[in-house]
Amino acid sequence: MSEYSKARSKPLSFKGVHKTEKERRAESKRKLKKEKEVYLISNDFIEESKQHGGWWIVGTYENALSGKVCIQHDSGAYLSCLESGEISMGPVHDVDTGPSKEETFTLSKTTDGTYGIKTCFDRYLAADDQGKVCSRSEARGYQESFELVVQNNKVAFQAHNKCFLTYSLGVLSATAATASTENEIFTMRTNRPYKEKKKLQDTELSDPTFAEMNAVKKFQSFGNQRVVLTKEPVALLEKARKDGKLCEEMLDRRQRMKTDKYCR
Repeated sequence: MSEYSKARSKPLSFKGVHKTEKERRAESKRKLKKEKEVYLISNDFIEESKQHGGWWIVGTYENALSGKVCIQHDSGAYLSCLESGEISMGPVHDVDTGPSKEETFTLSKTTDGTYGIKTCFDRYLAADDQGKVCSRSEARGYQESFELVVQNNKVAFQAHNKCFLTYSLGVLSATAATASTENEIFTMRTNRPYKEKKKLQDTELSDPTFAEMNAVKKFQSFGNQRVVLTKEPVALLEKARKDGKLCEEMLDRRQRMKTDKYCR
């Protein structure tokens, strides 16, 4: 029994009940990272995505980040990859139905601004010097890099030979000098998490006092734990709103009071 008496006894510790400071900081970082991965889209895109199984349109460069995407032709069908490396056009799906596994791609963005497009078979789309497109490359090089041109909720893909991807006569190639027809312009969709954009209230647009109060609550350094507004006349804000310089005027007012946490 002498050996047992040397052991240090302590109460049971269950996982997750008593978290250390290091664990709490790590959990807060994970939550913050998860919030940053949520993309803001308009309500119109949300309603339209319900007809495509929850896949919403990537209409801006800000939302064209790495992740799962599908590329839709003007006919409504999606580009599909075959195990042999060929790229074809899949069938038109029913309403409320998303793309199949072969019709999904993984978009990866690099530091130089180009994108790599990987199929579900872990092969990259590549365009050779003659413009032939296939997906047989396991690694990414200059032939597997594409530039995205996003405009009016449509996307065009420009290959390394300065030609755009075009789908014509059942063949996908990089031979179009310009993206001017429906064969070169696609709709790119993704099923990443999203959040609806909040529209500005009418009072915030029409009442400069209300807008200044919101700006002070957001940017003021609360040294005395209360909101401090400037005593300058509100007529200056009204004049700045008509001139289209409301945000600039509110920043100058906070800077003169030395209460903005970003102004010194």
